[in-house]
Amino acid sequence: MSQGDVKFADAAGIALRLRARDADDLKVISTLLQDAVFVGSDVSWDERRREYAVLLSRFRWEAKKKSELAAGTYERVRTVLSIRDVLSISEPPPATEEPPDALSLLSISFETGEDGTGTMKIFVSGGF
Repeated sequence: MSQGDVKFADAAGIALRLRARDADDLKVISTLLQDAVFVGSDVSWDERRREYAVLLSRFRWEAKKKSELAAGTYERVRTVLSIRDVLSISEPPPATEEPPDALSLLSISFETGEDGTGTMKIFVSGGF
């Protein structure tokens, strides 16, 4: 099997769908999305619908045996990270240099606030 992107059809119609209901669930999603790549144009913020979404290309960790991963026969799949009930977003600080062509997602975390609210933090490479 060669390295590269795969199509949804390659998964034989079996899609991985996960939902985080608490911070521990979010850790699982963060782990599965670690090192996923995207570009700025793949980020969407719909203030009216209170939805933030990112189209990512992630490693398909769940479909591989450890021996295949060690041999470097990995694949990437397109994935949507959709975050609902977002009241506001913080823009990254202005970049002093040209932004990178692709960003890599490092981790996602959630800090609980008052009255069931909180702050979700998405850490990416690229300095912001």
